[in-house]
Amino acid sequence: MQRVVGAAIVGLWLSAGPTSIAQTAKEGTKAPELSKERKLSLCVESWDATTHMSKQEWRIACQRSIKDYPDAFER
Repeated sequence: MQRVVGAAIVGLWLSAGPTSIAQTAKEGTKAPELSKERKLSLCVESWDATTHMSKQEWRIACQRSIKDYPDAFER
């Protein structure tokens, strides 16, 4: 269950990710590496009430996602 939630968060974040990162990937250049704090911030900012999780639960899932899927936030 935990990995499913983590993968769902990563998927949500990637679908709503910044355009500049997507454009950089399309151009074939590597996007600048994000710090763990910035990844957490981006993930937590993607929370809204329709996630069916409290903001605290979302933050914990974000932390787990960053740990389990460190490269996912680099896309």
